[in-house]
Amino acid sequence: MNLSFLISTIRKSKGITQEELARKVQKNRSAIAQFEKGHASLSKETLSKIAIDLDINPEYIVGNVSNPFSSDKLIKLFLTGIFPEYFPLYLLVLYNQSLEFISLIPPMNIIEKMRFLPTLRTIGALRNFESFLGKMVYAVCARDVDGNIFIFRRKQINDFVLWGKIDLESFMSSAIANYGKDKSRFSFRVKEIDKELFNKIKDWTVEREDIEPMFSKPISALNEQEKELIVTLRERRIEPTSVLNLINQTTKNITSHKNEQ
Repeated sequence: MNLSFLISTIRKSKGITQEELARKVQKNRSAIAQFEKGHASLSKETLSKIAIDLDINPEYIVGNVSNPFSSDKLIKLFLTGIFPEYFPLYLLVLYNQSLEFISLIPPMNIIEKMRFLPTLRTIGALRNFESFLGKMVYAVCARDVDGNIFIFRRKQINDFVLWGKIDLESFMSSAIANYGKDKSRFSFRVKEIDKELFNKIKDWTVEREDIEPMFSKPISALNEQEKELIVTLRERRIEPTSVLNLINQTTKNITSHKNEQ
């Protein structure tokens, strides 16, 4: 992907204006605008400053790594609708061979949904949509292969990432296929969150420590084949007990065969 387009996309998804970014890197707004349009270049020093502000890995700027994202903090991105509205999610698929996604469901009863969605002005109108609203996804979080953790929500505070019967896995399947990725290496879960976390996400004060415990613990102290085995079990939703039972049975059969000899 063109670097200027990537930077423009992430800047917009973070809700940062060209003017704000220009001030941070001590450039004028027109220099940023011309760069994003592909009409001008910026020095590596300026690009490195921009990268840090946008949670982009400076090593990506110089071509040393393939994943553009890098941050030990929570990477917060809006789905703004300025470009194809789910494009920031597609970016993760584009740059990763494996991802964990979690759709976050808000803790709302029927009255709270009414207050949250002013366009549905009567309980009757809400009940007509209740089969959809029961599956409202307020935000999506993700973890990539490098351990970066992301959260996505709409820029409008009273809006949802997904409505209705189409879940995130169904929605993202086309992007995974279009980018030529192995779908078995992408996991999708749904989690209901409490009001405290919901309010943090709504107020955009949510931090990495609020989200990270939702994900499986990173695999450590294992060789590459052991890691691959565990990841495969998780992604294909194979119960470890099933594999252990198979190993135990195979071991018994081998032992029995040796004893017979």
